[in-house]
Amino acid sequence: MARKLIVAVCFVTLGVAGAGYASTLSRDRDVSESIDGLLVVVSTEDIPAGTPLDPLIEHGTCQVVMIASSSAVRGAVTDVEQLQGMCTRAPIYTNEQIPLARLSDIHQVCSPGSR
Repeated sequence: MARKLIVAVCFVTLGVAGAGYASTLSRDRDVSESIDGLLVVVSTEDIPAGTPLDPLIEHGTCQVVMIASSSAVRGAVTDVEQLQGMCTRAPIYTNEQIPLARLSDIHQVCSPGSR
């Protein structure tokens, strides 16, 4: 009799735990869907054209921020690691999203207007 009671209590406990877990997953999904945001990289200062970005990354000049998805520029950098080994082809301004179109590989000629 005691064995049946223990087994019943275990099943009830598992059922309650499973329902709680499912409820938490559903709530987390609802919260993430309501945010509708996107992480992008912005500069904390003006960066002139022809500037290598590796020293600025080390200095913390390039930071990841959350923006509304509808505000993202085409080709916006979404991870600071994408900037490694790159330099600017055009100026990047303070708090501006950094688009890939304004960057070039550091091994290419890194000067304004170079492609």
